Amino acid sequence: DDETARIYLLIRKAEELLGAFADIEFACTENDEIYLLQARPITGIEQAKLIILDNTNIVESFPEISLPLSYSFASLTYEKVFRASLSAFGISDNQLENSNELFPNLLAHFKGRIYYRLDNWYKLVNQVYPSSSLKKSWRDAVGLIESENLSKNISLSHKIKVWTRILYLLLTYRFWTRRFFIAFDKLYLHFRSWKSQSLTPVKLWGHFSESIEKGLESWPYTLLNDYLAFALVGWVKKAANQLGVLPENTGEEELFPGNEEMESRQAVMHFNGLLAIITADVHLSQSFQSQPADKLLEIIEDAKHPSLTKAWKNYIERFGDRALAELKMETQTPRVNPVVLIEMIQSHLHLYSSNQLNFKPLQFDSNAGLALIRKRFHPLHPLYYPLKFLIRITSKGLSNRENMRFCRARIFGASREIFLEFGRLLAEKKIIAVKEDVFYLELSDIESFAKGNNQPLFQKVEARKLEYASFSDLTPPDRIIFEEGKDFWVPLIQGSEENSEGILRGTGVSKGSCEAEAIILLKPDFNQVVKGKILVTKMTDPGWVFLMSQAAGIISERGSLLSHTAIIGRELGIPVIVGVENATRLIQNGQRISIDGLLGTIQIMES
Repeated sequence: DDETARIYLLIRKAEELLGAFADIEFACTENDEIYLLQARPITGIEQAKLIILDNTNIVESFPEISLPLSYSFASLTYEKVFRASLSAFGISDNQLENSNELFPNLLAHFKGRIYYRLDNWYKLVNQVYPSSSLKKSWRDAVGLIESENLSKNISLSHKIKVWTRILYLLLTYRFWTRRFFIAFDKLYLHFRSWKSQSLTPVKLWGHFSESIEKGLESWPYTLLNDYLAFALVGWVKKAANQLGVLPENTGEEELFPGNEEMESRQAVMHFNGLLAIITADVHLSQSFQSQPADKLLEIIEDAKHPSLTKAWKNYIERFGDRALAELKMETQTPRVNPVVLIEMIQSHLHLYSSNQLNFKPLQFDSNAGLALIRKRFHPLHPLYYPLKFLIRITSKGLSNRENMRFCRARIFGASREIFLEFGRLLAEKKIIAVKEDVFYLELSDIESFAKGNNQPLFQKVEARKLEYASFSDLTPPDRIIFEEGKDFWVPLIQGSEENSEGILRGTGVSKGSCEAEAIILLKPDFNQVVKGKILVTKMTDPGWVFLMSQAAGIISERGSLLSHTAIIGRELGIPVIVGVENATRLIQNGQRISIDGLLGTIQIMES
């Protein structure tokens, strides 16, 4: 297995050098050495039959193993949202019909991990990205490696139609984004209204289905926002570099300043408010350091501490769906399990009381990008106002990208509550053992139950528990390519790499430099002391923000200029480098390192 994994790494390196799928010849010696003898592009594969699985970007939303209900629900939402999005983008009914087989197959489930079906994604992307530069902007934004073999040209008439649509979206941007947030607030209230009613299983399923359909009517706006954000970032970066807008030692990220209205920032500040209330009261502080969670819940709901009770309820109502891996249905969020929030408070309390948290209002110059334009061009220059307009829309688009992600988390959170209610009903009728077993089912199982099927599902649940338990120690690769209809093998063991020169490189996405001790976190642990250290991780999702806010800098194996890690890092004003392959293995815990968030370089100090 070790040899196979090392040969696999040779193939990957050959493919990077050749820019194509590689055929290699190799030799293994008795001393366990492996020699690469020859490499050439493969010419015998039918591209149309290739299936490409890639977890770039989606791993931020669905890290590690995702149970069947999470995958089933994600597949449904992707199918409906992308079908509606292409329609909103002006794609004809005939073209949509020709793509019918793509929409249900935008995701894949391999060894419990969720992947994009990248081959199908490109077939859809080709319909709405009218130029190779826009496709490159999309790839760069989501952090995809080159896959030009999947691109194809589109007709001139279709290009004109798409460009016209892009111009319309730009000119009406503020209108349709405002419309989305208004529609979302109404939808969310409707989605959760079932709790005030006594619904039968069939009516509960009807409420869920209706809410999803209504929600997905406005959901294409989130993808249109992403589309424009990806395109605009590419355009603005290219224009800024060609026109000399960026001074020396200035990163491209400075064109897109932070926004104090971003929900990720607000979650941190409200959490900070809870800590402030608790630490200001000696009795409360001592209770949180010594009492069990159930006792603390009683204290929080006690009228003797009205300010804490009010702040707690406000936090749960607004941010109760914000958690690590918050889009996975099986995730324990503060809304479904308040103990999660209590444990977070307990782990941060001593840091807050000793003033070791960066939980303070962050000051941003929201006009920083515009200031760079003013320095380069006089207001009467013909490029001044077009660039100013593009930068404003781009900055708003990036902010809305995070806020819309938060809306998505709330919709997934509302769905989680409904699924848990179905779990309770299933357990009550002795169809499954406990309500949490519902996460091992699929949407079709729940719908079947809602419509009267009471067949026991114990065996299905137990079989899936064993299957998913067997996946836990595996490490599938980030990209899997195989030919449709044929058996394939992928390495489930990562090969090792050596860093001989002590320098690692990635993509700098938030400027600044620092030297500090590295702390390696493969999974978030709120009991770890991150203050003043450089956080090194595979990736982050919105639930990591409480740890990220303490770090002196961040290194991530995944990510791009528009990834969550990058956007929050810029919000925090700390150096961030993403796309550093194997960083969590090449950097040792406690090792002293220095990072440059502008150049994207990491210097590993000698021990």
